[in-house]
Amino acid sequence: MVSTVSQIPASHHGHRLHKKLGPNRKPLLRLTPAFLALSLLITFTACSGLRKQRHEHVYVAAREAYLHDRVAAVSNRVAEVTNGQVLEVLEHGKRFLKVKTEKNEIGWIEDHAVVDEKLFNEFQKLATGHKDAPTVSTAVVRDDLYLHIMPGRETDHLYLLPGNTKVQLLERATVAKSGSNAPRPAPLPNPTAPAAKTPTKPTISSVLPTTQPADIQREDWWLARDGSGHTGWLLSGRVDVDVPDEIGTFAEGQRIVGAYIIAKVFDAKSTLPDQMVPEYVTLMSPPKSGLPYDFDQVRVFTWSVQR
Repeated sequence: MVSTVSQIPASHHGHRLHKKLGPNRKPLLRLTPAFLALSLLITFTACSGLRKQRHEHVYVAAREAYLHDRVAAVSNRVAEVTNGQVLEVLEHGKRFLKVKTEKNEIGWIEDHAVVDEKLFNEFQKLATGHKDAPTVSTAVVRDDLYLHIMPGRETDHLYLLPGNTKVQLLERATVAKSGSNAPRPAPLPNPTAPAAKTPTKPTISSVLPTTQPADIQREDWWLARDGSGHTGWLLSGRVDVDVPDEIGTFAEGQRIVGAYIIAKVFDAKSTLPDQMVPEYVTLMSPPKSGLPYDFDQVRVFTWSVQR
C-alpha cells in the first residue's frame, strides 16, 4: 500500500482536491455545540482576566507617611510618601493597606492616611468645573491648610497647602460652625432609650444663605484654586486677602473682600517706577462671619496730585 501511494503523482492529489471543492471554494469547519461552548468559555475567561487587571489606587492625604515592611509593633520603614502621591493597592488588611509606589516600593500604610479614588475623582471634577472660573480676589494661606471637598470642618479633604501659598478665591459659602448650638431632633416617645445620634456632613443645600436661628454660629469658607490647579474649600479665617498697602489703612474696621485697579494717574512726584499711581475700587463687608451677602459697601479711592 505504501508503494501504491508513492506512485500517485502529486498532481493527482491536487487534481482530486480541486475536483472535490471546486476552483473557488475552501474547506468548511463544522461548528459543533461542544466547540461553541468551549469558545464561549475561553472568551468569558479572557474577559474576566482583563477585568482583574484593573488596579485599585489610593492617594496620600497625610502630610507625609512611611511604608513599613510588615504590620507589627516592630517594623522597618520601606519608603516615605507625601501628600497627594498615588499608590497602587496590593492587599487589604485590618486598618492597613499593602501598597506599591511608582518606584515599585512595597509596604504597609494605615488606611486613614489615604483616600480612595472616588474622593480623588470628586476633586478632579471640582477642579475641572472651576478651571476657568473668574477670580474674586487673591489671598495667602496663613499656615498649613487642607483643601476640603465641601465647606465644613468635618468634610473630606485631600490636598495640604503649605503656609504662605498663594490662592485664587472663587466663591464664598457659609455653614454652621462645628460644635455650635445647632437644632436638636425632637425627643423620642421613650426618653429612657434615646436613639444614637449619627453625625451628618453638610450638603450643598446647607451652603446656601438661609434664615437660621440666632444662636447658631456660622463661619465662612472660600472655594480656592492654587497655582497647580488644585481646587477645594478653605476656611476663610485662615487666609488673608491681598489688599494693596496704600489703601489697607483706610478700611476703617471693615473687611476688604476685593480691591481692583480701575485707572492710573500720572504724578511727577510719585516714587513708582513709571510714576503712574493706581486708583482702586474696593468691596467691603462688616468683620463678621456667616453674613447672607458677600459685601455691602463699595468704595473708590482716587489719587490727588496736589495732595
